[in-house]
Amino acid sequence: MLQKLTCPNCTAPFILRKNRLTPVLNCQNCDTTSIITDLIGKDIDLPDTKFIAFNTDAEAFKTALLRWLADGDLTPDDILEKVSVQEFNGLFMPFWRISGRYDVQFHCEANINRTHIIEDAQGNKKTKTVADWKEYRSSARGSFKTVIYADESGKGKRVGNDLLSFLEKTAEEASNYSDFDPDALEEHMILDFTIPREEALEGRGNAKQNAMLKLRCKNSVVADDVRKIKLEDTMYYSLEHIRLIHPFWLANFKYKGKHYQVAFSGLELTVRHGDRPVDHDRKKIFEELDKPVQTATILTGIATIIGLFFFFIPGIIAFIVGVIMISKAKATATKEKQKILDRSYRIRQEILKRETGLGTPLETHITAEALAELKELTRDPKDKIKAIKAYEKLTGKGLKEAKAFVENPDWEPLEAALREKNISPPPSSDAASMQ
Repeated sequence: MLQKLTCPNCTAPFILRKNRLTPVLNCQNCDTTSIITDLIGKDIDLPDTKFIAFNTDAEAFKTALLRWLADGDLTPDDILEKVSVQEFNGLFMPFWRISGRYDVQFHCEANINRTHIIEDAQGNKKTKTVADWKEYRSSARGSFKTVIYADESGKGKRVGNDLLSFLEKTAEEASNYSDFDPDALEEHMILDFTIPREEALEGRGNAKQNAMLKLRCKNSVVADDVRKIKLEDTMYYSLEHIRLIHPFWLANFKYKGKHYQVAFSGLELTVRHGDRPVDHDRKKIFEELDKPVQTATILTGIATIIGLFFFFIPGIIAFIVGVIMISKAKATATKEKQKILDRSYRIRQEILKRETGLGTPLETHITAEALAELKELTRDPKDKIKAIKAYEKLTGKGLKEAKAFVENPDWEPLEAALREKNISPPPSSDAASMQ
């Protein structure tokens, strides 16, 4: 079993290299060298462990981090000038993948709507639906599979609580695990399994399981609505525990005195999660631009109700006029917002290029083959998800920008980037479909 090794001077974890533990270890945090005599010749041994090696390197992560920082609608213009990266690590992070069966007793309140026909004094009949809530008790059983983060000691130090769900989901969705290979550790740090397998379904694991069980219990009840689900006796059996080790890049950075954290998958740098700083002045400007839309919506509702109350036709006219007013207000707000965003994005990209020597993602990564593939994917609505992922990979932009592009493609910036590299752009989707 691999033991967690920490620096005796600053308590930071040691970096493990290759498949044998050298007795001379150098701390990357405080640069102290320590001799651990009882580790001479010992092998790293992690039984029942599945593993994925890093598919990206530190330089690629640094580039992706800078571009991610320079992106976003509300990101401050001076982000790259004022940001300070406090910590930067490539980590192999530990997870328990647990599968088995469950048997749970539960009770809840279940509603079956009752329909009644009511007849008034004039003989007019009306249908009335009444909710009929009753206490309900039952049981549910089935199989499950879940992934739980396994380094309890690292939660507060390395991983913020808001990132745990992202880490677990990424590790759970990965499919290319293989047997653990200590040689693939290279220079990266591996965190220990501080949560024993018998405790994996306690704490955070218990909360995840309870959420899953409540959903399955709710779906098993035949009713129009279900509420107040409470689990009673829960039993797990036929459990199988497998260790998973998944690579992640983690960075802690500071902007104007506030700390932030972001994680990237070590397999694909477009898979990431984190919070960027927010330009609150720009946010307030956007809120002011949205106020005419909100005002037009409220006035339309009031005018329509008053019009319909007195006369039907004036109410319809008020509604149509209101819809036109709302559309114009939205168009004006969107146009002004886009002007602000375009200016901000240009400033951030200029700083990115000046401070780091990096061009925009389009200047760096675009190829004729990649652009042709993207055009082909955008032709078929069934390939929308593939097209979004292809655009993210090609440009380094986020999901929101990729989705907007795929729904309304503008090929000129991409083709212009190719022409700057003296490469002829592939034919457009329309041209290709005419051939």
